[in-house]
Amino acid sequence: MNRNADTFELMDRPITVSVASLLLVLNVFILTGWWAIAPDQVESNGAQVFFTILWLSVGISVFRGFGWVRYATFAVLVVFLIEVINTGEPIEALQHMPLGDQASKFLALIALVLLFLPQSNQWYRQIREYAKALEARESGGAE
Repeated sequence: MNRNADTFELMDRPITVSVASLLLVLNVFILTGWWAIAPDQVESNGAQVFFTILWLSVGISVFRGFGWVRYATFAVLVVFLIEVINTGEPIEALQHMPLGDQASKFLALIALVLLFLPQSNQWYRQIREYAKALEARESGGAE
């Protein structure tokens, strides 16, 4: 199928992407709120700031159509899972996590599933194709 950027019709952003983005941004409020309510349960202020910025950036990026961010989010959750498993007592480690961290990881997992559903994949694929068509048009016009 040969599409050019002038005639390309993008499908509307699927609800799965919108909800996933909302859940990721909700993590910002959960982490910030938990930090304010129970600062003694925050192990690292630096990590709290990092994850607050991370979830905000990821939420905005997936909403805007940057599909590669889904894989970065997957990597973050895999690293977290490996960290929990390496404790030797994963169930206990999860039980001793602050409630805000538990909620944040759970919402991120739900968002990740939503971002890889077929309608989300189709939308991200279409966004990628449009970007390629736009780039081809711009590079062809520069000659």
